[in-house]
Amino acid sequence: RFEQRILRFIISELPTLHDKSGHTKAAVFKKLKKDVLHIFQSEHERKVLNYFDYAYWIESELERIKL
Repeated sequence: RFEQRILRFIISELPTLHDKSGHTKAAVFKKLKKDVLHIFQSEHERKVLNYFDYAYWIESELERIKL
């Protein structure tokens, strides 16, 4: 499930984020964060966190949008 969600973000949402308002960007990242945190409740899905801290990356993007 994680791979499907992150690929959907990369293919469908990320390319158009640059043109969106800060509020809309924040909403997209908040939705991604909610989805990812839900997915990571599964022990099997949490294994990807050994490679990259997605929650931290999303949070840093939200902080950057606030600037």
